[in-house]
Amino acid sequence: MRMFEIGKRLGMCASFVRQGARIADVGTDHAFLPIWLVAKGVSPCAVATDINELPAQKARANIKKYKMGDKVTTFTCDGLEKVSPEDVDDIIIAGMGGEVIWGIIDRAKWLCDKKYRLILQPMSRADNLREGLLSAGFAIIDEQPVCEGDRLYTVICAEYAPDGVRYAPSDIYFGGLRGKTDSLSRRYFARQARLLASRVKGLEKGSREESQLLAIIDELEKAAEE
Repeated sequence: MRMFEIGKRLGMCASFVRQGARIADVGTDHAFLPIWLVAKGVSPCAVATDINELPAQKARANIKKYKMGDKVTTFTCDGLEKVSPEDVDDIIIAGMGGEVIWGIIDRAKWLCDKKYRLILQPMSRADNLREGLLSAGFAIIDEQPVCEGDRLYTVICAEYAPDGVRYAPSDIYFGGLRGKTDSLSRRYFARQARLLASRVKGLEKGSREESQLLAIIDELEKAAEE
């Protein structure tokens, strides 16, 4: 059976998966990404989870359709609660809000181990996700923007850093895109600056928080123009 193609957003997530890594795809929906990764020989096996039964049923139907029943396992569960730490290497969490993604990571304390790789694609509040990661000792080792349709996304690749992570307040908004000058990264910086400008309007004039955010906005705007 001819294998389907995945879009640019999931394709960017797939690009961060290490060759030979066993994956967990959290919030898998139709299980397209784990099926694709196994079919392409990137991953030997995968675990696909979804919190809702209907998507899990669709995932199981696709797994059967593409004859992946011996390589892709499906669970209906909240986040990683039914995933065994011994069975996975790379964890993909895509298509959710940044705060939801961080909640899933924060509840799985076994992820605080450098052997795991986190591949994260937030639909919103990437800053909240980065703040959670950095404050908990996860290093952002790379990040790439991707445009699909008329929407701009970012995919974050992170690993636990046993010695901790030092970061500046602006790192929460730049993430692993800092220093990148491609058109999508600059477009992302401009969008971040606009979002922060809206947030500043609700702050007390002359407050410490306002001053800090104004400085970050200026930094983002300069990066967007480079």
